[in-house]
Amino acid sequence: MKMSQFLFLFLGSAPFLPLTAQGADQRPIAVVFEIEDRGSILKLADRDQLTDYLGSLLSKGGFQVVPRSQLKERLSSAKKGSYKSCYDQGCQIELGRELAAQKSLASQVLRFGKTCKVTVNLFDLKRATSDGAGTHSGPCKIDSLAASLEKATENLLRALGKEGASSAPVQTGPITEVGERIAAYERGEKEHAFDIGMAYLHGHSGAPQNYVRAKSWFAKAAAHGDFEAFVHLGDLFLYGLGTRKNTKKAFKWYRKSAEADDPLGQEKLADMYHSGLDIRKNLVEAEKWYRKAAEKEQRAKPCEALAAMYMLGDGVKSNQVEALKWYLKAAELGSVSAADAIAMIYEQGRDGLPVDKAKALDWLKTGARGGYEPAMFRLATAYAEGRLSVVDLVEAYAWLAVYIEKEVQTDQAELLQKQLAAKMSSGDLERAIKEAAVKVKKHVTPEDRENKAYMKTLPGR
Repeated sequence: MKMSQFLFLFLGSAPFLPLTAQGADQRPIAVVFEIEDRGSILKLADRDQLTDYLGSLLSKGGFQVVPRSQLKERLSSAKKGSYKSCYDQGCQIELGRELAAQKSLASQVLRFGKTCKVTVNLFDLKRATSDGAGTHSGPCKIDSLAASLEKATENLLRALGKEGASSAPVQTGPITEVGERIAAYERGEKEHAFDIGMAYLHGHSGAPQNYVRAKSWFAKAAAHGDFEAFVHLGDLFLYGLGTRKNTKKAFKWYRKSAEADDPLGQEKLADMYHSGLDIRKNLVEAEKWYRKAAEKEQRAKPCEALAAMYMLGDGVKSNQVEALKWYLKAAELGSVSAADAIAMIYEQGRDGLPVDKAKALDWLKTGARGGYEPAMFRLATAYAEGRLSVVDLVEAYAWLAVYIEKEVQTDQAELLQKQLAAKMSSGDLERAIKEAAVKVKKHVTPEDRENKAYMKTLPGR
């Protein structure tokens, strides 16, 4: 059976549910992001079909699923009119919240020789933490990947205590999923070591959270050449989880991961070179590894770190053109702080780049609307001073109101807001107050207020 026929038969039995059904349907709302093809296996059409199939599996497993058309529309508007993938966790959490979802599902396909591993990870958008994960390994053919998606999703739903994509009952009693994987490993199926390590790392699939056991299983996976385990071993040594803190061993594992061409390992190795954390600071090496990670175009952070080095002349010759290139890539991958930096570059116009106030204003708006507080303040001052457009005291006042609601240190913003109020007519001030209320309702969440209240309790605040 062809892939398109196979998916059509399944999709026809489990359609996506619109958000308008939320009032009558108490199932949690989830947004399913495009499958991340880290093995360069899938054609675009196949990836789209598999992503749709994954959404149907989640829908059948007890979730309302946001239609992909809504997700693509939101992504297109956020990325200046062109649909771009959103693989960065920060991007996914931000967009999921904007779509009124409670959960987001991220997925990856990784190739290990002739075997492909499918992973699915469900995030709680309110807590910004993982609810659980599921994995499955199999052949790399498209129909086999669809079967692996089924198994991975079933494993995820089992971990959540739900019945999954198949009608098989959830395993209860002393035999857990992690117990089954350990038994399979002991029978010689060594590819399970990494998944067992992940189960102990996060405390799912019937395993208690246990960093010592996680480290042991990641070491087994690493011995079998699973490069994903390298970076997790580095994290455990860096933060002293399940072992004594040892930055030299963390560096060793990050380097092994980086040399295996894992972009996350490359990023973390670059971080260590850049910070000089218990190793000799080496900005040349930092630039090299940030660039290798950034060129994979999978995560915003290395792109932004590389851009900042060129913007500030940090270990390299200052080059605003190069900085702009990588900030734009970081913004495509979901970084709102990159949008603020892009605005600065267009406003200043150096190294042959002309000043472009219109683009600077557009990118400041992108950063502010994306929830980046420094962009909100700079946008407010730009409107107040007429720096990038005509003076607009109403917009300036309103964005300051949002900034004040979200930030802890707000003395400067409050003073500026009072000065703006004194300059406005009574009619303009009334409009500004109404616009501020609209923006605060749109851009300030209960979590923002909780975070602000918590930050105020910290020493020095």
